[in-house]
Amino acid sequence: MAQAVVQQVTAELRAGDTWAPGMTAERTYHHFSYLDLPVMRALIALPQYKEYRTKALAAALLSWHYPLQEGFAVAPEQERVGNVPDFIVYTVKHQHDGNLDLYDCVFAEAKRSITDINSAKDQVQNALDWTENDSKRCYACTFTATSIRFYDFTGRDPASDEQAIMRPLADFTYDIWHHAAEISAMFNYMRSNPLPLF
Repeated sequence: MAQAVVQQVTAELRAGDTWAPGMTAERTYHHFSYLDLPVMRALIALPQYKEYRTKALAAALLSWHYPLQEGFAVAPEQERVGNVPDFIVYTVKHQHDGNLDLYDCVFAEAKRSITDINSAKDQVQNALDWTENDSKRCYACTFTATSIRFYDFTGRDPASDEQAIMRPLADFTYDIWHHAAEISAMFNYMRSNPLPLF
């Protein structure tokens, strides 16, 4: 099946159809699924035996759901006190002092194999411990091959002994190919319900 999808997408890309069919000024990307994009179908269909492919898929999904034109930026490899998550999604917000600054929306880690789920979760949690949001709250997601999990993170307050908490937003691992509507709903929830900044 994957080879057939790649061949179909290759034909679409050669024909110049790189955007969603039927896209007009009145029907923006909000009216489409990421599966409508030939390049997304190709990224999903490619075998995920190399980690850079999983990272490319993660970057594409994050960029689709957190677009620049809505005030977001997807930044790769952002160092946080020795921890480097694969991606952090930022937006610009006013801090408590009134100055503009970057606000951490989502931390994401991508691994090539579903067997790496615990490693991905550990890496993203270690990085989340250093979120720069005053509230120490942030969303997170882990990509393993073509699966994704979503989390809500409450960080550790350095002044207390409380443990950091990373709770699943849904107790389910979503398949990027088969659960497009559910994945988009999760990202829409996270985008529409930002965690408190302070």
